[in-house]
Amino acid sequence: MLRVVTNSNQIRYTFTNTKTYTKTTFAGEGSTNCSVAVIVNGTWENLGDNQFKLTPNGSNSGDNLTLTFLDSFKKFSIKYSSNYTEVFAKRN
Repeated sequence: MLRVVTNSNQIRYTFTNTKTYTKTTFAGEGSTNCSVAVIVNGTWENLGDNQFKLTPNGSNSGDNLTLTFLDSFKKFSIKYSSNYTEVFAKRN
């Protein structure tokens, strides 16, 4: 299992060996005063060259996201559009 949390502790991705993932989004202030706001489950597929396709459960094929791992799997980016990309870093 690989768990990736943003620096602000507002989003957590968990990837399992069974090719599923969970994205948990938190609401609130800081890491001690927050609660779970949204949970998205789905599957992932290895596209090769450190790229993976994420498919949220119940989504259409157009809802797939491509995730690219960077820095020896310590970071990954998700490109949502030509001018919007999120980068996440693994926290210990």
